[in-house]
Amino acid sequence: MTKPWTLRTWASLFASAIVVSSATALAQTPPPEPQPTPPAEPPPPAAVTPPPPAAPVSEGAEIYPKMSNGAIMVGKDAWIRLGVQAMVWADYLQAGSGAATAATDGSYSLNLILRRARVLVGAQINKDVNLFFQLDAPRLGTGTNATTLPVVTCSTTQNAMTMALTTTCATAVGKRFNAQDGGGEILQDGFGEIKFAGDAFMLEAGLMLVPFSHNEIQSTTTFLSLDVSTVATSMPFTSGTRDTGFQFKGYELDDKLEWRLAVMAGNRQGTNGTNVLGHNMPRIAGHIQYDFMDAQKGYTYGGHFFGKQSHLGISAGFDVQKNDDVQGAMGVTTSSGTYWAVSAGVYGAYPLSGQNNKKGGDEIAFVAEYYRYDNGQKQDATGAVTTPGTGGPLPQNDFLVEAAYYNNDAAISIFGKYELRNLALDNATAAQKAANNQQWVGGGLKYYVVPAANNMNFTAFFQRIIFTDNLPAMGTTAAAPSGANEFVLQASLFFY
Repeated sequence: MTKPWTLRTWASLFASAIVVSSATALAQTPPPEPQPTPPAEPPPPAAVTPPPPAAPVSEGAEIYPKMSNGAIMVGKDAWIRLGVQAMVWADYLQAGSGAATAATDGSYSLNLILRRARVLVGAQINKDVNLFFQLDAPRLGTGTNATTLPVVTCSTTQNAMTMALTTTCATAVGKRFNAQDGGGEILQDGFGEIKFAGDAFMLEAGLMLVPFSHNEIQSTTTFLSLDVSTVATSMPFTSGTRDTGFQFKGYELDDKLEWRLAVMAGNRQGTNGTNVLGHNMPRIAGHIQYDFMDAQKGYTYGGHFFGKQSHLGISAGFDVQKNDDVQGAMGVTTSSGTYWAVSAGVYGAYPLSGQNNKKGGDEIAFVAEYYRYDNGQKQDATGAVTTPGTGGPLPQNDFLVEAAYYNNDAAISIFGKYELRNLALDNATAAQKAANNQQWVGGGLKYYVVPAANNMNFTAFFQRIIFTDNLPAMGTTAAAPSGANEFVLQASLFFY
């Protein structure tokens, strides 16, 4: 007999159906799709190290390059300084000279020239090493016979009476602008200096002034007169009183005593016999001066100080050189005379207020010097040379006196000068006396655009050149000129 369906039976069947239904559903559902792999994270940026902070500039520290007192400072003790100088002349000079063949018509020549055109470069490497260079183009524009140029023009004329033909060719004339006619640029100075014991002992080497006299070593921007004197610059074998070589220099006694001793090239004698070119001894020159008041230091000396300094000093110098004895044919040897020269002088510049004034003041300044030049030449009573000399200046005694008054309020200087050259050669001929015995008497006025400074000034100058033993020009009966006049107007500009 079949059992009736009970409530428990129906509940079991319902639960089984739910289980079966769930299992079937799970069997029919697809598996989930795989998820994509996420991209890798980028590495973190490299750490940037910040630059170290700039060292703080301590208060008062020096910064280079910089300007200081007109120089470009490139270090604590290193500097460079640049400068320029121009001296422009209107020179009106009367014809005539001491030579026996001089022109005698008394006419004048006019030259508008650059007496000096310079570029200056100074430098200090450290406190013990200095350099100085100076380029110059002197006397640019001077009229000159350009002998290397061809003849320019020729003309022929006929005498109406004699019918004779005369042909005249003009001489080529040029101006000093290049080497062809005697002009062009030159190295005026170029030397280095090293201090071995401060200013007490130093060595200079290169092209520099021959140490001979106070006026010759004087700065061109502070001359009392128009220019350097003729008699102070008669040393032979120089380029504008410069020569190449070595110079020892020092200052003593609170820098008031200065001494210079140089060994320089001088004359390099030509080949003769077994003597090769330049076999002869070098030039030996020296100069010493003592200033009783203010010390004066540097490459050159001052003339005018415009009341800013006080000076009273004495000076002396010498210059000597000898050529080898000349070896001739058949073993004959001719002795050569020794060139020598000495100088001695006194100089001064004194402020009339009695004390130095940095802003400038009235001043009296002067220089007086004696020079003896002797090339060693000897000659007999007929004038024939028995002993040839070394160099050009025949034995002579020379003098120089210059004086000037500077007024600071008016910014003017009034000056005068006297020079004398007198032969001291035994048995000198009339022609030798005519060519050498001269006097120069002159004076003038300077106006300083910048008072108490040498940056810019104008000068009016006149001098009379006196020929004390002049002769008529050869082939003429005209009287010999007693002298010649010279007028000069100068504009001077300087910055250094």
